[in-house]
Amino acid sequence: MSSALANIKYVALGPDGGNALLRTTSEGTVVSVRKIVTLTAEDGQWYWMSVKNADTDKFEKKKVITAKGYDYLRGIVGIHLMSPDTIMGRDGKLVGNPELCETDGMLDYVKVRVIGSCRGPSGNWMAQDLTFVFNFRAYLASDLYNKWHDKKSGTVRDWGRLINPKASPPCDGSKLRVPVPNGIELEVDLMNPVVTGILREHLEKQKYAERQAYSMAARNIMRKLLGLYYVEENNTVTLTIWPQADKDLLKMKSMVERSQIGSVSIDDDVVEVSRDTAVATEEDLATVDESDETEDAEIEESRPAGRTLDQARADLREAFRQIPVNDEKPGVRNNLLAAACKLVGLKSVKDLQGNDVTVEQIDKVRDYIRVTL
Repeated sequence: MSSALANIKYVALGPDGGNALLRTTSEGTVVSVRKIVTLTAEDGQWYWMSVKNADTDKFEKKKVITAKGYDYLRGIVGIHLMSPDTIMGRDGKLVGNPELCETDGMLDYVKVRVIGSCRGPSGNWMAQDLTFVFNFRAYLASDLYNKWHDKKSGTVRDWGRLINPKASPPCDGSKLRVPVPNGIELEVDLMNPVVTGILREHLEKQKYAERQAYSMAARNIMRKLLGLYYVEENNTVTLTIWPQADKDLLKMKSMVERSQIGSVSIDDDVVEVSRDTAVATEEDLATVDESDETEDAEIEESRPAGRTLDQARADLREAFRQIPVNDEKPGVRNNLLAAACKLVGLKSVKDLQGNDVTVEQIDKVRDYIRVTL
């Protein structure tokens, strides 16, 4: 490391500003800035999630920063994201970045490589080189299982059952089997409208899987560079910023992606490079940007701006009336509506009339109904 980078000292910023780092570099003197930033749930910048406490082994509600929240912080701190041109394919050869793998017309996974860099809290340049895998088939299996089995009540839906594939006859043409842990498979009824809605949703999301994979990879990179995971109770996070002229990003990209050691030297600065691999988790999927969540374009265009709850409820009632009546199964319409409510996080149909429901939730219930018609 250069002697210039080692020249660090603290400076006082006044009674309210605390201390800051001052560091002398080849490009001059830079001083860190401590900034408190507010993130809001309304803007999709944090998300309530149950997180296990390592000390108590119990789950606690935490405000987890979303991909949209990290992207907002990225602009404040000055994190640079770069995508190398190639990535290591499953056959061990370099292929285009990202890599999309399909089987029988169904997306298996998206693999993307992203590099992020910035000055860390201490002022050192850091780079995260991440190869990220979004296993789309596993995501479908997990989604079906979670919507079939209610974790809180322990109840299961009548459109699926667990089987041992080694001791079961071949799968019926009207059924679909997806793997779950321990060699067991979940068999679901393709004729059930709830299953049809889930599959339709995944077919739409498949179109945007590449964008979602990039967004989740970027989120993983930024949380490591910033060292931030949760929002404080007052909805704020504290950042250490080093205002400075940008590096030559093309030069940095080229050197970082080709480097086989833990650091590279750029313009007399040592950039510490960390390489890692990751697979999309339920947290990644839950905190991906809402703008990357897919919805049918025709459905999206049919929603005028500034819709009220009353308008959304009226549209839902009209969609409900269009569900065909089945004399042999008189409860099908109500069951479909109840299932759609659970898919968007509502406990029951009564929640549609509650004060906490949003226009977006009601519209999504309507969407689930429409795709089954």
